[in-house]
Amino acid sequence: MNQAPIWVIKKDETREGFNMGKVIKAVNKSARRSILRKFNDEETKILKENVTKLVEEMNTTMVSYEEMHAIIETTLDKINPDVCRAYKDYRNWRDNHMAWDELYQKLSK
Repeated sequence: MNQAPIWVIKKDETREGFNMGKVIKAVNKSARRSILRKFNDEETKILKENVTKLVEEMNTTMVSYEEMHAIIETTLDKINPDVCRAYKDYRNWRDNHMAWDELYQKLSK
């Protein structure tokens, strides 16, 4: 079955094609931070299958970044809760860092 491409609507409202490679890269960064190792082949396979399945079940071609993160977190929590926590913590840290940076830039003008 040929499915239409799936687009992720980013925070800045731009659209980017769904890229499982980016998901795996982000999750591996979280795994290295929390459990000091890379996801193994079986964990990566489960992550790919579950994320892809959940996205396809949405039966849409547009997925918001919030929905995408929820899908990833749901799947990660089943595979490895420690990595899920690290993924959430890093995202929260990055979001806060970016907000402070944006505020600093505005105040510096």
